[in-house]
Amino acid sequence: GSEQDQSVYFDQAEKVVYIGDVAEGAVDDGMTAELSFALRHAIPMLFDVDSFLLEALLRCAVRDGPSGIQDFLEKRDIRLDTLAPRHLGPGDPLPEDLQEHLVWSMHTTFGEGENAAVLHNDRFIIAEVSRWPDQKQAGDGLSRSYLMRISGDVFE
Repeated sequence: GSEQDQSVYFDQAEKVVYIGDVAEGAVDDGMTAELSFALRHAIPMLFDVDSFLLEALLRCAVRDGPSGIQDFLEKRDIRLDTLAPRHLGPGDPLPEDLQEHLVWSMHTTFGEGENAAVLHNDRFIIAEVSRWPDQKQAGDGLSRSYLMRISGDVFE
């Protein structure tokens, strides 16, 4: 057999899409094909999306970033509802269909800017890991502590 470096793959056991070193703005057809393949296995509903369209959309997203996606879709007469919520964020309830996929672990670690689901007032909400205000001592290394942003302006 032959060996070929992969820049993107889906790990079935971990249920994670891994993306290797890809230079910003560097787009090649092999990488977008791998990304499309990996995302379809991670999110099976993408199998219903036309392969050519999905790969072209991913190529645009890697090349132009998030700001290029709306133009890409509109050029193909796919309109976006710009008044609809963009994505879930801190304080939003975690949708029930995602709650069954939560991983409970005391050994999980998070970094600043990452999101997690937290149980708040007997319901799961989305929270963002945030740094302490500059005047507070947060600790160092593994013992560093963070705040959780549980809404636009509320921290715990």
